[in-house]
Amino acid sequence: MLFNSIEYLIFLAFTVLAFFLLPHKYRWVLLLGASYFFYLSFKIEYIILLLFSTVITYFATISIDRTESERRQTIYLALCLAGNLFVFFYFKYLEFFTQVLSDALAMVNITYSPGPLNIILPIGISFYTFQIIGYAIDVYLGVYRAEKNPGKFSLFVAFFPQLISGPIERARNLLVQFSEKKTFNADLFKAGIKLITWGLFKKLVIADRVGMYVGLIYSNPELYNGIQLIMATYLFGLQVYCDFSGYIDMARGSAMLMGFRLHKNFDRPFFARNLTNYFTRWHITLFQWFTDYIYTPLAIRWRAWKIYGALFAIFITFIISGFWHGSSGNYIAWGAFYGIALSFEKLTENRRKKIFGMLPQSLAIFLGIFITFHINTLSNTLFATSNFQDAYYVFTHLFDFNKIQETLGPRGGAQIGRVPPLYYAVIPALILIFVEIRQEFFGKKGIFWESKYPFLRYLSYVAIVIIILTIGVFDGGQFIYFQF
Repeated sequence: MLFNSIEYLIFLAFTVLAFFLLPHKYRWVLLLGASYFFYLSFKIEYIILLLFSTVITYFATISIDRTESERRQTIYLALCLAGNLFVFFYFKYLEFFTQVLSDALAMVNITYSPGPLNIILPIGISFYTFQIIGYAIDVYLGVYRAEKNPGKFSLFVAFFPQLISGPIERARNLLVQFSEKKTFNADLFKAGIKLITWGLFKKLVIADRVGMYVGLIYSNPELYNGIQLIMATYLFGLQVYCDFSGYIDMARGSAMLMGFRLHKNFDRPFFARNLTNYFTRWHITLFQWFTDYIYTPLAIRWRAWKIYGALFAIFITFIISGFWHGSSGNYIAWGAFYGIALSFEKLTENRRKKIFGMLPQSLAIFLGIFITFHINTLSNTLFATSNFQDAYYVFTHLFDFNKIQETLGPRGGAQIGRVPPLYYAVIPALILIFVEIRQEFFGKKGIFWESKYPFLRYLSYVAIVIIILTIGVFDGGQFIYFQF
């Protein structure tokens, strides 16, 4: 039951209606049932893993909260982390490590070929595993008291708007809201509808339409020339942003309909001035999680090494981040690249400030955005391609125009000819850019339907719905981040 489906919109409407019809004390029961139903709609077997992680974390954190022995608290936390990470690594990385072992043994002439394991990655496991690990650590550190109600804790793990792809929430923001009495708030309800609509606009009109072109190019990059590879590289950045931020808008909007507030996960990342700034704008809750639970403890532990300890902590954090995204060489290379790039940025911080300080402010801002945008655009190639070899090919052939006659011939050109024209996505993309420029540089809400003029607001409502219905791609499939 994808967010971009009629089934989900019907499910959401019934859930919201029932939520406000029920007395407050029964609402969490409704939401828990709805969340499990939502998850079961993908694959029934997934619920077993979700329940396992929920049960082991619930009892471990209750035990941590009830004992004053630091040693026992550490044991309970270790058991909790071990149980959750075992499931996480088994389903996400066993095939990868099996292949690594097979390759390593082959180097010493030992044959080990277990064959395909056919392990299916449970949808959302990367997100809810990190959410409950963060919760367990917070309870262990005394940041938050363990939730005694097993039903409300289960709802915290499985809350359907953010279960599959985040945002990764903390107990102090989301779990406490399940005990609050929610009354119907017309303004919040309208804001939720607008966010869902804006998310559908990003996903159906921009992401899925440009995704047709990107998918065609990156599935067989060797068939295409530099111009086509360059276009696909730029468009993939737009695709993944609109796809994931569109999902988050719909998740936040769905929660808002019932009065719940989820964290913002994107803050106009394409206008980041540098890489450090970028990771405070892109997938905010994930990188805040890495900062709190990986980088900060490592930096504190290695503070005797001064700047080198911090740099090593950055590198390790991003290697883990790359590994979180997937087990192929692409993702690990992505993490290593950003670990090195951010370390370099930290080392040269004072010198860069001095150089940029000599420039007019507007030029310095433009150059910072331009450089950061292109670094991120190129690094996205590691996500867009299916393997490291294809990524390497794209990097080394972006400016290779010698194949232009061949690729515009029967193989490459004919395939591109089957893709609907990209100009259908041009105006919607310009609308998105215009909105974000207004928000970034002029402090405006940006979206036309926030205008103080009623005529412009209602015209915007009608226009955005018409655009979605007329040029939206309704068979675009699931969201990109479901694979993580």
